Amino acid sequence: MKPAHLLDTSALLAHLLKEPGEDIVEHCLSAGGGRSAVSIVSWVEFQLIISRSSYQKVDAQKIIGLYRDAMGVPPPIAACAKSHGSKLVYRDKPIESIPEKAPPQFKLPPKVLNRAAQGNRE
Repeated sequence: MKPAHLLDTSALLAHLLKEPGEDIVEHCLSAGGGRSAVSIVSWVEFQLIISRSSYQKVDAQKIIGLYRDAMGVPPPIAACAKSHGSKLVYRDKPIESIPEKAPPQFKLPPKVLNRAAQGNRE
């Protein structure tokens, strides 16, 4: 089932901080059953904002856990590319396991470390 709502970072923050529109986001989140989602990029941004905020570490982890439970697993980057008919451009090894036709892909060549960086690694 496709989610009915894709929530942006700003929507999650409006809900968390009880800003105008938080009731709309609450309705989206309370629908349950995977009816709301967040892109992986927005999810990472939300986690960074919460972890760098003034919340205690334990409270930040609880907040992130509550939202993760409400939305489930964010759609992967490949799903975003496929839904937009875009070619996925990447270098990360985990993405190599995605079938090449779903979506079309272009793998970047491996990084080449300069001599100074190579010397620091030895």
